[in-house]
Order: sequence, then C-alpha cells, then structure tokens
Amino acid sequence: MDNWNNKQKVIVQIVCLLLSVALWFYVTNVENPIKTQDINKVPVKLMNEGVLRDSNLILAPNQQFFVNLKVEGTTQDLRKISKDDFEITIDLSEYAYKVGANKIPVHIVDSPARVAIKNNSSLTLTIYIDEYIKRDVEITSEIDIIAKPTYYVAPIEFAKSKVTISGPKSAVDKVYSVVARGEEYNVNETISKSYHLYPVDENGNKIENVTLSQDTVDATIKVNEGKVVPIKINTVGQLTSGLRLKDFTPNYKEVELSGPKEILDTIDVIESDVVNLSNITGNTSIDVALKIPDKVQVNLGEVQSISINVVVESEVSKEVTVEVALNGLSEGLTLDAPNKSIRIKVSGYEEDIKNITSESITASLDLSSYTEAGQFTEDPTIALITPNDKVRIEALDKVSFNIEKIVTETPPTE
Repeated sequence: MDNWNNKQKVIVQIVCLLLSVALWFYVTNVENPIKTQDINKVPVKLMNEGVLRDSNLILAPNQQFFVNLKVEGTTQDLRKISKDDFEITIDLSEYAYKVGANKIPVHIVDSPARVAIKNNSSLTLTIYIDEYIKRDVEITSEIDIIAKPTYYVAPIEFAKSKVTISGPKSAVDKVYSVVARGEEYNVNETISKSYHLYPVDENGNKIENVTLSQDTVDATIKVNEGKVVPIKINTVGQLTSGLRLKDFTPNYKEVELSGPKEILDTIDVIESDVVNLSNITGNTSIDVALKIPDKVQVNLGEVQSISINVVVESEVSKEVTVEVALNGLSEGLTLDAPNKSIRIKVSGYEEDIKNITSESITASLDLSSYTEAGQFTEDPTIALITPNDKVRIEALDKVSFNIEKIVTETPPTE
C-alpha cells in the first residue's frame, strides 16, 4: 500500500512540472510580455585618440571602457540580443580634457531595432587622462657574456648611447633605465648583433605602457685573447723620520690584459704612477693610476686605477732594569756599591723591541783604573747580547760606588 502511495506522489509532481513548463511556454511565446533587462559591460570604442597628443595628453594606462545598459523589449526579443549587438563610441575630438578624471557622454551608434535603451540619456563614461611626455635615457647593458678561458671581453659598444621613451607621465617617470638584454656563452671572437631593449624600474622590473623610439640596438662585443701580468708600484722619497711602512699592499697585485696580440706580447708588467712616500704621515689609502698602453684594456672596469692600503708605525720605547757588573778592582781596595741596578731605555719599532728584556742587555763598569779611595759616579758600558741595529738602548742612570783602601796593621816592635 505504501508503495502505491509513493508512486502516486511522483506522478503528481511530474504533472505539476509539466503544467509549469507549459504555462511558462505560453506566457513567453504566446503572451510575450514587455520587460526590462540589464546588459552589463558593453564595450565602448574611443575614436580619434590621436587628438590628445596635440595637447600633450594621453589616455592613462590600465583602463577598460564599458557601460551598463538597461534595455526594454519583449521576452523573446530580449532573449535573442547580446552586448555584441550594440555599437557605442566616444569621439575624443569633440571635447577638451584635463589631466585626471573626465566624465564624457557616450554615443549609441547602433543597437537592435526591436529593443529600446531606457538609460540612453544618462550614459556617460569616466576617462582618465595623463600628461604625455618624452625623455632620453641612457642604454645600459645587461648582456651576460662568458668568454672561453684566457679570453677577455672588452666593454660592450652600442651603436647608439641613448633611446627616447614616451608615454603617460605616470609610466615614464617609473623608468630608471633602458637595458639591452641577452646571453653569450663560450665566446672567443668578436660579436656584432642586435639586442632587445627593455624599459625597467630601479629593481629591474619591466615598465609597461611606454614606447621606445627603437626596440633593439646594434652592439659590438670585442673579444681578445689576453694575458695576466704583475703590477709594479713606483715610489719616490722617504717616510718622515720615526716612521716606517708596516703594510703597503695594493688591492690588485696583477691584472688581466686584453688587446691585440702583437701588443700584449711586448708587455711583461704594468707600472703605476709614482707614489711619493714623503707625503705619507699616517695610515691611509691611496688611489694610484696605472700606465695602460694604447689599445690595451685591463679587467678593472671603468676605473683604470688601483688602491694601496698604507699602514705605518711609529717608534716606541720602554724601560728595563739591568744590574751593572763591576769588574777589575785592584788589590788592596774594597768596593761598596749599595745599588748596582740602573734603568735602560729601549727604543725602536714595536715588532723589534717587544722581546727585549733585562736579560737581553749587559751593563758593566771596568774598575781597573781606580787606584785611590773615594766616592764615584760613572756611566756603565751597556750592550745588547744579540746585536740589532734596529734597536737603540740608552742608560738613564749612572752607577754610584765607594772605593776604600785596605789598611793593614803593623805589629809593634819589641
């Protein structure tokens, strides 16, 4: 019984659906009522865009030109139309413009005769206008060039050094440079070819919506077999007294040269301009130009010089205490020297004197010439145990001592 009831419900639902479809078909095809319908994003064509240039203006980039239409017609007619059935335009030559937003009426040039456009009188389009500018920009190279071993690439030579870019000011102002891009690998001979140009921002990203006066540039990449030679630093003069060089190191000790083989074969060394040592008074860095022969190039880039790191040191001194050896006292004399230690000043450069101690120095005084009693103050003889002409020593004290005769008592005569 339940199964029969379910079947009846399904039959009733199907009949209701068929009746609804039949009613809809009757209303739309027999009655065919009038109604309104929205058609969105109908394209608008801009005419005579070139007239903007006469006023140094241009359409701002990244705009889409559409309007939304409200149309009226029968159900059947509305079902048959699409946005492609409408032709809508704006004639840019009919208006004056300013930089920024401009609200312009549109023209309905063509539309289906069987429908009416209800919002025709209020249709406008907002167009954004930018200033049209031109600017000359240097062409720079982003061409990756890898030469074969022992071959060196000269700076790339472009047929033109600049290119003119033009377009909306908002886009042109973003252009940081115009770069030529390409790749050349395993190069061992001169290359002459064209490379594509790209306007880029300061991060190297391509800028759209700008026009270049040319899309490519002719370039020559000269490739020569080269050689490596040492750098010779030329100097004159002497350092100020009390100073000596501790470091005098160039940032390059040798250079890679490229150029005609007949010239490279005659070069064994590259000399620098003269460095006057008498002008050096302290630690410094000196830029020195290299003497590069004609038609020869070095791998230092545009700067044909090297940098020399100069470190100087001044003399220093320290004191050590040394005990004086008193030798050679004659017979019949006695010696009293309560303090035989003296101070000695050691002078020189830090590296030379750092290991000098009291054990490195001898101090002595020969008493063999003293025959009489008395109080004496004398300069001792001092010397380095290991002679070193880079170290100076100086006694800061004298040694004081007393000499007395030995008295021998004679026994009385009986």
